[in-house]
Amino acid sequence: MSTGRNLRTFPKMVKWFTPLLLVRAAFRDIVAHLFGQYADQRVTQHLSDPIPEDPDQQKQFAKRYDYSSEAIGEDPFWVDYAADLGDGFDPTYAVAYMLAAGNLNDTTDPDTGRIQGIRDLPDGNELRHGRIMIMGGDQVYPWPSREEYESRLCTPYKLAMPELPADPATGQTPEAERDLFAIPGNHDWYDGLASFDDLFCGARSGQSGRQSKRIGGLQTRQHRSYFAIKLPHDWWIWGADIQLNKYLDNGQLEYFRTVSKQMGPQDKFILCAAQPSWIYFGTAQEKYARENLRNLIDIPLQRGAKLCAILSGDTHHYSRYNESEKLGNFNLITSGGGGAYTHGTHQLKPEINFKWVGEGVSFKLNKLLKPGKASADGEPTSRQTKKPACYPSKPASRRLAWGNTAFAFRNKMFCFAIGLIYWMLTWTFSELNTADAVIRIQIPETFEITRGVDLKSFPLAFDALEDTEEPEPVEFFIERTKDFQNWTLVMGRVFVEELNAPGGMLSNFFPAVLNLVKYGIQLLMIGLGHSPGASVFLLGTWYVFFAIADTKRVDAGRVWNKRVLGTVHFLTHLFWMWVLYCSLIYINHSYLKDIFYELAGPDNFLLFLPKELWPDLIYPLEMIPLGGLIGGFIFGVYLFGTHLLAKIHSDWTFSAQRTTGYKNFLRMCFEPDKLTIYPIGLDFVPSRRGWRWSKNPAPGRPKVEPRSALKPHLIEGPIVIRASEVRNFPRD
Repeated sequence: MSTGRNLRTFPKMVKWFTPLLLVRAAFRDIVAHLFGQYADQRVTQHLSDPIPEDPDQQKQFAKRYDYSSEAIGEDPFWVDYAADLGDGFDPTYAVAYMLAAGNLNDTTDPDTGRIQGIRDLPDGNELRHGRIMIMGGDQVYPWPSREEYESRLCTPYKLAMPELPADPATGQTPEAERDLFAIPGNHDWYDGLASFDDLFCGARSGQSGRQSKRIGGLQTRQHRSYFAIKLPHDWWIWGADIQLNKYLDNGQLEYFRTVSKQMGPQDKFILCAAQPSWIYFGTAQEKYARENLRNLIDIPLQRGAKLCAILSGDTHHYSRYNESEKLGNFNLITSGGGGAYTHGTHQLKPEINFKWVGEGVSFKLNKLLKPGKASADGEPTSRQTKKPACYPSKPASRRLAWGNTAFAFRNKMFCFAIGLIYWMLTWTFSELNTADAVIRIQIPETFEITRGVDLKSFPLAFDALEDTEEPEPVEFFIERTKDFQNWTLVMGRVFVEELNAPGGMLSNFFPAVLNLVKYGIQLLMIGLGHSPGASVFLLGTWYVFFAIADTKRVDAGRVWNKRVLGTVHFLTHLFWMWVLYCSLIYINHSYLKDIFYELAGPDNFLLFLPKELWPDLIYPLEMIPLGGLIGGFIFGVYLFGTHLLAKIHSDWTFSAQRTTGYKNFLRMCFEPDKLTIYPIGLDFVPSRRGWRWSKNPAPGRPKVEPRSALKPHLIEGPIVIRASEVRNFPRD
């Protein structure tokens, strides 16, 4: 039994809401955009891999990834597609393990391993692994480096698809059975594409000594971060790199123009892009999305070639938009379930309407294909329904969104930072001088005070009360009237007394809260007037909430939407911070103080510190965890509510949960006039304890296996696209 490495040491899911990671991610995002604008790696690729001038050499250049002779007659040619892969080991390896299966639908095949057959396909139908594998973007998280690529991507695939051992006679390692091509996503761009280029583009410039690399049983072949692959039966696969800087570089456009010259009316192709450009139609980025798409496909369409589908990742779910009225059977497919946290689907529009070169088209989501019985020749069939073609389903997606109510328990370090901010804000204001403050406070009937004072309303101007003989609690308040904290102490006691007034806590809760808010606003204004520094701190905190607020509006109202949403979110935190602050100060100085005094004894010291300090010393130990818990809950409800009601903050809503289920990838079968796409889904991914080292695995077989068999299924379909039925995009 192989135990080369403890499975527990493999990477877990990225904790996106770790404060340090958020800071580093923001910095890398800025750097990546600078690289994309001023130091584009694609320019270097184009210069070091020049397009030849000679027409014959150009033809060879355009078809250097030529697999057209690898299918005899009408034999099918298989290709696998997976995107958004290298996050935690468990989901990444689960997808890699299924991709490694020789025939995913044959339970009698020993190469299938511990995988149950696809239950939605007729017996005997094959789902053979691809001769080519396409990685569709974001091969690693949270950002690229050689170490992260190795641990989060290469290691799982090397374990799932190990290299065959070297031939004892020659000492040479056999050629890989599968070739690998990849396009970069935004996370691959975070180091300027350097690590991606080193791993995937090693075939470029052989004279430099670079060698294309292998990832287990996968052999990298490409020269650039984009490619055009020639398949049997006049099919092509194009992979485009359009990340970060919003435009296609001239070198890439020249490359695809050169490839287009080798295409004609007999050719069909599908396009792989790292982002689903169609989701940006109707947003501020629509112009770039439309222009990039048109620039890519314009020349081959003019030459009569047919674009039959567009595949994308970036959003970590499966969805398919279909248009059949004007374009035949044309599909926009997102399949980003290769290993990253799961995104929801209930925010997806049921229909996307846009104009392509002046003519309107309408793509519909509500055309889920339900698997049907086999046809007379044994081919799988499917029928169209009115259900959304997405995975997870929209009801399941809504259930997943509810998980953000547990935000505080899943993102402890982020909530610790929230608690720290709560403490720092209240500590900043507690040091303010409020000697000239006069605030009228409604005193409950149960509040014990001297005779002759109006119990309903009295000015807390303590110099007017100094001549009265007050009980001990009020004397304590009187002797520290210049301290903001003593106002808090009085208000905290009034708040608690109002809650405990006759009628019950529930009936008194809202009046007590309203009073606390009223007094808090007055004190806040007084405090801000005394301290410019505190004002800047508070304004800076508000700006953070404004900055993270999202909106779907793209017009002039966008900023106002962000201001309103950010302000409401900020005030919610500020309110509960104030409630918690008043309550803790009151409890510490009215109850815990006596305990500290008793423990201190006659020497007035407790653990070498004066007993008077202890009520204030334990305050941060209370506020930070309690503030983090309450603040984390508020933040989670904010994400959940805004996503469910306004369909914003989709990425944050689900990245905060790090859900590993609902993984998916595509297995595609290319035939002379037909492309069949099998979207494979896996509802449940084994946890770390659900894997084990394989016992004496055969050469080339997975070294780690699930303890219980994986249960993949068809998400929908299969999706059958007949090239003869597809019509080119409407032209001017």
